[in-house]
Amino acid sequence: NGRILRHTMVNECFSRTLRSASLPNIQEPQNLHYSNNIRPDGITLIPFARGKALAWDVSCPHPLAQSHIENNKSTGQLSTITEKRKTAKYSSLQPQFIFKGVIIDTIGAYGEQTESLIQNIGQRLILKTGSTQAASNFRQRLSLAIQKGNKLTVYFNL
Repeated sequence: NGRILRHTMVNECFSRTLRSASLPNIQEPQNLHYSNNIRPDGITLIPFARGKALAWDVSCPHPLAQSHIENNKSTGQLSTITEKRKTAKYSSLQPQFIFKGVIIDTIGAYGEQTESLIQNIGQRLILKTGSTQAASNFRQRLSLAIQKGNKLTVYFNL
């Protein structure tokens, strides 16, 4: 239960922030039909870049889990590996969407693509709001979503 809540909180934070940056979006889009029954966590309703909408899928791997220890030799390495897996999984979306995995591990490290995406959205927020703190506030909201999700995961597993 806690893992699902953490995922949902990060996804909701990401979606709200996109809307704040004037990127309307929908979560869990229903009418995308692809051969392998994939469904991203959300898509923007207007182009994000290069005339294509953004599709994203959130994942919050736990770098200290036994199954991930081998892939976690440095900070953020697991997140970057998870991003590559997500990108391959959602490759069928590429003609129509710009797909980005939003991968933040449970300790708070971002994958390389996630870092770039968050910087891009942060810049859009600064331009939209005029506040130089907007990008920093976005990062803090993501961090709080991860921390609250971690707390709930521990609580539900007691």
